[in-house]
Amino acid sequence: MKKQFRILNILLVAMFMAVMFAMPAQAASYWTNKFVRFSATAGETLATGDAVIIKDADGYAWKADANGSNLYPAVGVIGKGGAAGATVEVVVFGILAGQTTLSESGPGYLSETPGAITQSSPTYSQQIGIAISGTEYLINCNRYLDTSALTALGTLSGASPIVLEGATADAYETTISVTDPTADRTITLPNKTGEVKLASAASALTPSASITLTVGLSNLYTLTQTDNTDATITFSGAGTAGDELTLVITTAGTADEVITFHATLVSSTGTLTLGTDAGKFYVVKFISNGSHWYEVSRTAVQT
Repeated sequence: MKKQFRILNILLVAMFMAVMFAMPAQAASYWTNKFVRFSATAGETLATGDAVIIKDADGYAWKADANGSNLYPAVGVIGKGGAAGATVEVVVFGILAGQTTLSESGPGYLSETPGAITQSSPTYSQQIGIAISGTEYLINCNRYLDTSALTALGTLSGASPIVLEGATADAYETTISVTDPTADRTITLPNKTGEVKLASAASALTPSASITLTVGLSNLYTLTQTDNTDATITFSGAGTAGDELTLVITTAGTADEVITFHATLVSSTGTLTLGTDAGKFYVVKFISNGSHWYEVSRTAVQT
């Protein structure tokens, strides 16, 4: 009898261990890379590693379930969780670590256990990743999320929450960063088509007899022309209607320098003859109509 009891205990322990090792450790999930992500409002308590949907009924994030007709497909996996009503982070494309006993190179499917990922394909088979090691999934839900019209729900957390790839997938992206606010701030984009004008550092022109001003580098350009050397400044392009730029020219020395703005792209009020005292400056402003730059003002010599 005792022998049979020991055998039964051994079998129960073996079965328990088999079940434990067969299940990826969702609770230990963490991210090593997050390439594409957005924020949402949690409809229930969500933890890192939970696969989620966005319900049409309320727009909230809920655990996805391959066994529930209205709970799939998953659009991402929780990067930073929270309780119901909290703002959570949903990762669409990234590397999820902290798993166990994964079959490397094997697919990861949405499980019939709410929020879980499995390597056993259920009846509703949605692959949301692939195992790149015994402990990591490469999560990719891009095909299930229409990012062409993505609405970010809730608050995007972090100093640089938005990274734009652009039309070409390469090593270069545009990151939108936010200075940590000390009070609520509102930036309103107007209801019109056009380009956003950015403040930028001055772009210094290289002095010579023939100077090219590269449109778009800045909206403020500076030039200290070589003493006793006349110069012609050519704009590289016509700009966009409404573009403005300012040119600050500093005098160089004891001889006059005559500055000519090339007529191809610039309509100016003639040449500008610099004074003979070094260290003084002139300010000339231009505006574009989309096909031509027009001089709108120039100062007398400034001290």
